[in-house]
Amino acid sequence: DHMENTSAFQYEQCQWLVLDEADILLHLGFENFIRSIVRHLNWRKNVEHRQNVLVSATLDARVSKLAQFVLSEPAFVSVDESMSSVDGGPGSGSGHHITFSPALLGHHFVECRRAKQPICLVAFLRYLYYENLHKLRTFKCIVFMSTCQMVHFYFTLFRDGSLWQDSSESVLPRQHGVNGEDIPWFELYGDMTSKERTAVFFQFSSSSNGVLLCTDVASRGLDIPSVRFIVQYDPPSKINDYIHRSGRTARMGRSGQTFLFLTPPEMGFIDILKKHNFRFSQVAIGRVWGRLNVDYKRHLQRTQTQNRSSSTPKKGRKRKRKRMEHNLGDDAFDTPYGAMLAMGRHPHSAMMDEKEGSDPEEEPLGEERAMRRIMENPADWNSRDAMAMHFTRRVMEDEILQNMARTAMRSFISAYGTYPAALKTVFFVKNLDFNQLADCFFVERDRKIKRKENRSSFQKDRAFKRSRRMQDRAQKLTKKRNRPQTMSEFAS
Repeated sequence: DHMENTSAFQYEQCQWLVLDEADILLHLGFENFIRSIVRHLNWRKNVEHRQNVLVSATLDARVSKLAQFVLSEPAFVSVDESMSSVDGGPGSGSGHHITFSPALLGHHFVECRRAKQPICLVAFLRYLYYENLHKLRTFKCIVFMSTCQMVHFYFTLFRDGSLWQDSSESVLPRQHGVNGEDIPWFELYGDMTSKERTAVFFQFSSSSNGVLLCTDVASRGLDIPSVRFIVQYDPPSKINDYIHRSGRTARMGRSGQTFLFLTPPEMGFIDILKKHNFRFSQVAIGRVWGRLNVDYKRHLQRTQTQNRSSSTPKKGRKRKRKRMEHNLGDDAFDTPYGAMLAMGRHPHSAMMDEKEGSDPEEEPLGEERAMRRIMENPADWNSRDAMAMHFTRRVMEDEILQNMARTAMRSFISAYGTYPAALKTVFFVKNLDFNQLADCFFVERDRKIKRKENRSSFQKDRAFKRSRRMQDRAQKLTKKRNRPQTMSEFAS
């Protein structure tokens, strides 16, 4: 507008023209404005050697066409293709996006049911923390979600909540690093003001530890140091978004890991990403739940210890209890012996239970093997259901949290229906199970709605069976009507 209507606009000082995030500028519909600006600068060319720079993380046909118009005798600058995963090339006319992935960036995926996704997120963050406790001095992770309402709901729920019922333990571990600093929660989304977003960005950048819940507003243009883990809680709607999300880690020669959360019906998205030369490895969900089981049993053991200390034990049981609790310190609950005591069962009795349920012809199991088999059975621990009941009770008892949860669930359904047509076979809104979706946001559905859904499905099945019977009856009558009549031998 200034170039067209302001006669006093000075062109003499324009020595650089930089077009950053060119693919986003084209996606937002600014191609005609960019061409108009370049024409005005070329028409009033008062600088002898003006430098034009076009920067884009992804190169497709539209960006290449714009580069031919803006740049003259361009020099193509890119990362080393031999050290990256490449799809296509600068000179290939295949029309595919050119995607680069650093060699030190690992791609992983986690398969989990929709109802247990937030529980899996908490367990996975704790799993990452304890797995890398002795490797990293700092613990910084970015979690991407699809909507602003989801980010704000989970941030409020996890930041102010406890890990278990009647427990003071926070959702994330405390006192990490040399200085014993906490691991705080941060949120960043588009509905925040520019001042608030800037403050959160600098706080998270300067913090040595932290988990940032954000939308795609943080997927571009942010260079946050020491971020080693990226968790994509909601799958992106485009391949470019997956690339930009993953690009928040493994920067400047550093290593990083990106994790993609998927439900069983969404596993086809991995095949789509593999077509772009991304190599994925699956994270065993059993290891994630195992970390949560250990934390839950530790909580139960602490609760039992507090109850025992508050009540006066009987004299006959005092000596026996001392024998069972010998050499149990704070770290003893990670061992099979301490875990079995946390369940309220003695290891020898557990071993006998294993022997009674086994084949008598088999060799008797050793004590250590029996305890390991019991520890690896998640059904005996029930830690996921305990955490889900705890968060559900907290949400349903707080009216503000309940409204936030319902708003976040509605926003997720709306966002889930905006996937492009190429991904509708994987992400289809009609495939969502609303009962599991309500569990995902810790909301109890109305019984009338459940009864109505069951009634409508029953009525549909009954109508379908009735129509099938009518069709079969009509086919029988048609065959009988078209059957040739037998003629009498005495007919003339």
